[in-house]
Amino acid sequence: MFSKEEAAKLRKEFWTAFGKSFPRKWLLYDTKLKDFSFKFSVDNKKAEVSLDIEMKDEIFRNAYYEKIWSLEDIVKSK
Repeated sequence: MFSKEEAAKLRKEFWTAFGKSFPRKWLLYDTKLKDFSFKFSVDNKKAEVSLDIEMKDEIFRNAYYEKIWSLEDIVKSK
């Protein structure tokens, strides 16, 4: 277990390194895309970024899900 100061230092170092590795501006809110949001989850073992599709209509939500997965090869090639 880390002290409060050690944990704060580790978090700061992580996000600094993350920002240097991925210099694009990350929008955490106001993505200008309705019903989409980026969510960040970080713990002591891993860090995750997710794109949440928050549409209420299941048909549209599934359609966007399939559309995003169809772009997988483009994302991986970058």
